[in-house]
Amino acid sequence: GDPTPSGDPTPCKDPPPCKDPTPGKDQSHPARLGVEVEVVEGGLNDLPGGTARMVEELFARDGTRDVFFLDSDQGWAVGDRGVILHTEDGGRHWQIQRSPGPCRLESVWFIDAQQGWAAGGWVHPYTHRSSCVILRTQDGGRNWTQIPSLTLPALKRVKFLDARHGWAVGHASALYPTGIFRTDDGGKSWSTLPAGATSSWTTADFHDLHHGVVAGHNGQLAVIS
Repeated sequence: GDPTPSGDPTPCKDPPPCKDPTPGKDQSHPARLGVEVEVVEGGLNDLPGGTARMVEELFARDGTRDVFFLDSDQGWAVGDRGVILHTEDGGRHWQIQRSPGPCRLESVWFIDAQQGWAAGGWVHPYTHRSSCVILRTQDGGRNWTQIPSLTLPALKRVKFLDARHGWAVGHASALYPTGIFRTDDGGKSWSTLPAGATSSWTTADFHDLHHGVVAGHNGQLAVIS
């Protein structure tokens, strides 16, 4: 259908502070990274001092959700509890970057060595309603800030085409039934495609502002054109 957004979403108050969305759940233990990891000064908030062993245990407990490489050397990885890692040597060594909170991060994207975004979210207990978290950096990840006043549900995938234009997909909600979102101001505000069937998506790729493919559970697939 026509990907033209249906208008900027109505702003709302800032969401409550991000909490660990699923304490005691998701006890899977992915394979360890098998690389040397070091904690930079002012790194992950709950690692006092930091060692490679501590980071290895962190990923054995929580795991990575997405990895993005800008080139053959420079890349970022994100995961549960707000983990953000950065490498400058093709993944042989990783450094933990400071994250504003412990929310699960599902996706990370950079358009150059300085400008990047990470997205994810959490599910509210009992109501099963979800809320997104979108982080942005303009200095290669040395500082990440959370974009405030967003009403989107939890996100699974984010991709930016340039500093202003980007796409995201994730959970559907009453306000955003299509689960597909677009921004024209660097992520400060988002609009959704015209209302259609309610769908939640787990991944996507977008070629430009008007064309993309989204996929969900049980082989669900949709083309935006």
